[in-house]
Amino acid sequence: MKLVTLSVLALMAAAGGASAAITTYTGPISQSDHRIVMDRAGNLRTQPVGFGDRGPAFVDIYDNVNTTALAGVSNADRFTGDLLNTTGTGAIREFEFSLLNAGTAVWTRTDISIIFLESDGVGPFNFLGQLDFDNVPVGLNPGFFTTLVITDPGITLTQTEVIAAVRFTDVQGITVTQTAQIRANPVVVGSSDDTFLVADLGSGLTFAGFPSNNNVMYRIAVPAPGALALVGLGGLVAIRRRR
Repeated sequence: MKLVTLSVLALMAAAGGASAAITTYTGPISQSDHRIVMDRAGNLRTQPVGFGDRGPAFVDIYDNVNTTALAGVSNADRFTGDLLNTTGTGAIREFEFSLLNAGTAVWTRTDISIIFLESDGVGPFNFLGQLDFDNVPVGLNPGFFTTLVITDPGITLTQTEVIAAVRFTDVQGITVTQTAQIRANPVVVGSSDDTFLVADLGSGLTFAGFPSNNNVMYRIAVPAPGALALVGLGGLVAIRRRR
């Protein structure tokens, strides 16, 4: 078992009280026809699943969104996530994760929080930031999951060992215990430890043992190598044309 320490004091506190059990949902699970795309300001749109609008300037450094969805995983209204090994670093342009409705009614709206941490593989994990989105329209039918893409979240990765975790609160239409993220395998870009999920137990962030060869469904995209250089080159060309 890997020992994980966090450099942020608020996250280093020992978890108090009884730890919440991780719940799994095995189906039937179907994918929604649309995914949700939202920028950091909360502006939201939907688009068909598989619709590619990133262009060549983006590259995935971690991805198991484009793989097999196996089951759902939830830790009630606490952070649930995964330890990811990415293939590169950089400013995150897209962070994609899943939402599963394991209830019997339509999941209409929810508040969503996302946290990121990173480590050099030797020292403690450093807290990079938290994103909070209020009253997000979900519109997800029972037994369905979709993905939500956060664009340009303002988080920059400098290391390839990353923790990403998501929490749903103020859930409307179903109960918070009926919300989940999807577990999926295999990881097609990067890698992930198959035996642990990250679970915030209220007082501190710890690893929760989970003996299954599955990972939480995430995708991280950063600028492609040379993309910024190409932008700069385009500027030079424009300047020369003005002469």
